[in-house]
This record gives sequence, C-alpha cells and structure tokens, in this order.
Amino acid sequence: MKSELSHYLKSFHFKSTFSGLLLIDYITVFIISLFLFLFNKLLEWRIYAVTGGRGIEEFKAMIISGSVDASQAFLSNVKIFTYLFFIGLVISIIFIICLAAISQYLVFSIIKKEKIEFTKKTISRWSGLFLVFLLFALGYSLIYVPLRFVVNLFLPANQTGAMIILGIYHTLYLVVFLVWSLIVLSQYSEKKKVWESIGGSFLWIKTNQKKFWGIIFFASATFLLLNILLNYLIPLRFTLISSAITIFFLKLAIFLLFYNWLRWYVTKVVEKK
Repeated sequence: MKSELSHYLKSFHFKSTFSGLLLIDYITVFIISLFLFLFNKLLEWRIYAVTGGRGIEEFKAMIISGSVDASQAFLSNVKIFTYLFFIGLVISIIFIICLAAISQYLVFSIIKKEKIEFTKKTISRWSGLFLVFLLFALGYSLIYVPLRFVVNLFLPANQTGAMIILGIYHTLYLVVFLVWSLIVLSQYSEKKKVWESIGGSFLWIKTNQKKFWGIIFFASATFLLLNILLNYLIPLRFTLISSAITIFFLKLAIFLLFYNWLRWYVTKVVEKK
C-alpha cells in the first residue's frame, strides 16, 4: 500500500504541460457545448414552426378543428422535424466522438512527446477507439436498470438508503470506467491498435491488480472529497441566485480538473515499470 500511496502523492506534482492539457479539454468541451446549443436552438425553431408558438391546449384545439390543408401542413412539419432530429442526432454523435478523439490524441501525443500528425488514418483510428468507449459506456444502463429495480423492491420507503446505494454505484462506475479507458488510451498511444490496446488494458489490470485497485481507491476518495468540498465551498447565496446552467458548467469545469489529474495519475502509474 506504501507504493500506491507514493504514486498517489506524486500525482499532484504537475509539470508545466498540465495547464496546457487542461486547456485542451476546456476548449473541446466548449466547442461541443456550443454545437449542442446550436442544435437545440435549431430543434426549438422547428418546434415553433410545427406549433406556431401556441400552447398545448390551443394547439390541440387547432388540430382537431383544422382543415385538411392545415393537417397536411402539420404532418409535413412533423416529418421535417423527425428527419432533422434523427439526422442531427447522428451528426452530433459523430462530431462529439471525432472531436473527443482528436483532442485526446493531441493530449497523449504531448504526454508521450510524440510527433502530432492529423492524418485521416490517425483520426479514424482514434475515433474508432472512442466509438468502442461509447459502446462500453452503455454497460452503465445494463447494470443500473436491474440495480434500481432491486433497490426500489427492498427499500421502497427508504429514499435516503436508496440514494446512498445508487450514489455509490454512480461514483464507482464512473471512476472504474474512467480509469479503465485511460489505461486503454495509454496502451493505445503505444500500440496504435484498438482491440490490442483493449486486450492490453485487461492484461495490465490482471498483472497489476494491486496498482489498479489502488488507483480506484484513491481516485474514488479524491472524487468524493472534491464533491464534499464543492458543496461547502459554493456559497448558498450563489446557488440560489445562479441559474442551473451556471451551476452545471461550474461543476463540469471542476470535473474536467479532476479528469486531468486522474489522466496524469493513471498514465504515470501505467508507465511505471
């Protein structure tokens, strides 16, 4: 446990590049947020075109009493909205995966001190890796849904107990997934092959279980401590007068700080022979 504690304490000795890597993540999230904001505004514009700005009851009355031409125009607008939504959703997923992949390629190239080459082959391979991450992330629901059912079955009246159990699950799943994905990224930056890197990550975990669970323990403790401090450091008055979106982006900025530290920590432990 001494060596794990030593690795943990050394992870806070940042190099000058740390702030630059953090800035890359902030810029990436800003671009993604802006893209999603514009997409949302586009959908709102199409909804306005469908409803004409009317309220729900007024809109229902118009549909019921409307003419054939009005109904056809309504169906046409709904069809356009549906196409726009699903095409926009696919484009959004592709855009987010590609941008996240490019930013992390840039980050790990800086960490590994490798030459940066934004070629079609490089971007497609890194994007493929992040698509695999997305598929693995879907495992969250596969575990959460039955867990939520069991918790509600045995603790129907105990909301506090249910929240604690589900909160522990959320934290552990997030930390384990982030640590595993960072091990894969560290492996991939050397191997340059997706499935070989994923296999290599599981092999590393198998042969370095003490290090792996040490990372999980210290990362979880740091994440919980950060959340506790965050709740105490944000003044109540600021929480009351600020919009939900402001609080969300503040927490997101702090989470990215945590993620950058975790990436630094995991990479150094994996590299340590």
